[in-house]
Amino acid sequence: LPEVKKHLETLANQLSLFENKVKDASEIEPGDKGPEEERERILSILASYQKKLPDIEKEASSTLFKNGSDPIDVSKALQSLKE
Repeated sequence: LPEVKKHLETLANQLSLFENKVKDASEIEPGDKGPEEERERILSILASYQKKLPDIEKEASSTLFKNGSDPIDVSKALQSLKE
C-alpha cells in the first residue's frame, strides 16, 4: 500500500500541475465550441479525476480476495512480485 499511496500522490501532483497550466494558459485551442468552453471542459475532467483519487486509495487498502472467498495476504503477494 505505501507504493500505491506514493503513486497516487504523484498522480495528484501531476493533475494539480496540469490544472494550473490549463488555468494559466494564455491560449487554449478551441474544441467544438470556444476556447473558454474548452478550458472549462478540461478543468471539469481534471476535477473529476482528482475526486476519484481517495476512492482508489480506499479500494487498494481494503481486503483483497482470491476467487471471491479466500483473503489475499497483500504483503506476501507484493513480495512474490519482487522475486
